[in-house]
Amino acid sequence: MVFHSGTRAARRAVAAVMAGMLLGLLALSLSALHPADAATLGQAAVPAPTATQRPDGGFRPYQASREVGEAIRGAVARYNLPRWFYYAIVQRESSFDPNADTGTDFGLTQLAGDWYAGMPYPHGLRAPDDAHPQWGWDMNFERFGAWNRMSDVSRLRDSFDPEQNLDRFSTAYAVPAFHLIKRLHGLDDEETLRIVAFHWNKGLFVPYDPDNRDYLALYDQYVDYFKFYVEREDGAWNGEPSIPGARPTPTPAR
Repeated sequence: MVFHSGTRAARRAVAAVMAGMLLGLLALSLSALHPADAATLGQAAVPAPTATQRPDGGFRPYQASREVGEAIRGAVARYNLPRWFYYAIVQRESSFDPNADTGTDFGLTQLAGDWYAGMPYPHGLRAPDDAHPQWGWDMNFERFGAWNRMSDVSRLRDSFDPEQNLDRFSTAYAVPAFHLIKRLHGLDDEETLRIVAFHWNKGLFVPYDPDNRDYLALYDQYVDYFKFYVEREDGAWNGEPSIPGARPTPTPAR
């Protein structure tokens, strides 16, 4: 896997034009739809999420139930990843449906494979094992070193439980992946999280493609959209993602 940033400014300029055109078309096509009806059309038919206000005045996507919204805010508090990142991932993966099930991918973040969806720990282990050989292969330790410890991974009993799903996504992948990519390449936080999103979908053995269209095109739109609302409430994110109680990971191989 090779990380590189590409021409971010050019990407953002093109994305902004496309997003403006898309939102204009969506405004016409969705004007006659109730938000709940529009949500059922699915991600491909309605790629731009719609805003709503919670009773306390705060923002959430209308697709997010109170349970999902609270689970996301809880994950933000535990792992210090930006709320807009969770929103973008969950919108891209499941359209905020905690019961999304493809037969191989499960829940809000579409946990997949024994390494992410294994219960109660990866690969169906009853207790975490940092030295488990299959874990090391799945995490591509040969290339990157032991950047991710199974002992830091949350216990999973129900992939469709929003809190458990987000905990597993955060502890088994998102937080340690952020630090791996940051240490390897020193990119800014948003670009680092973009690469985290790419490899969540494509896996750890596929080289990063900054011009990817089948996954990142919509992800980029969701990030731009959700950041606008979330940063009005939370301010700009400049945090340090972490797993409570986790030990520092070693410097990865180069």
